[in-house]
Amino acid sequence: MSRTQEKIDKTMDFINLLLKMKIPYRWWDFDKDRKEDPMYAVESFSEVNLKKIKKDGVNCAGFINLVRLYNGLSVPGVKEKHKYAGGTRWWFNYLKKNDWLEPFIFTKKYPVGTLLIRDYKGVNDQGHVAIIYTDDAEYPWENLIVHSNPEEPYPKVFPKEPVKYGISTKMLASSHYSHEYPYYTHVCLPKYWLIKE
Repeated sequence: MSRTQEKIDKTMDFINLLLKMKIPYRWWDFDKDRKEDPMYAVESFSEVNLKKIKKDGVNCAGFINLVRLYNGLSVPGVKEKHKYAGGTRWWFNYLKKNDWLEPFIFTKKYPVGTLLIRDYKGVNDQGHVAIIYTDDAEYPWENLIVHSNPEEPYPKVFPKEPVKYGISTKMLASSHYSHEYPYYTHVCLPKYWLIKE
């Protein structure tokens, strides 16, 4: 087994643990410190408290940040101490700068661990990140993704308390077409974002 595959398997074990914990979703508070919930834009996994996360919740980028930290890798923007470190915009720019992004093709089969991303556009379209969770369905769009997602996308008032769903799985097609437009725009293969700094 390759080092990459070992890392992916280890990552999926961690994701399965998070799924079993039934961690809720938490909307990002623009005034909150990025080191706190729901973003967890910290320097190392040693700063992560899973009991607190289970209580306080995590947003989509926070989930990806936890996975990245678990693998001993940095969260984009943390070293630079950027106000929006670890958010979807920082993730998109980081992956693009490293030339790891490729356009998402709905009919293409991607391996488990592939990162799906939609860039941040603004308050009403904050982008999204998810991970390919299964890759053995007959059709690629029937595979499952895992992400942290709220029950209601973009409510009129963003709740301050955790809401239902959170870290959960969903069929790729259902997630990609859950808005008025195709949602995911790019992917990053696991051999990049789960392995490389």
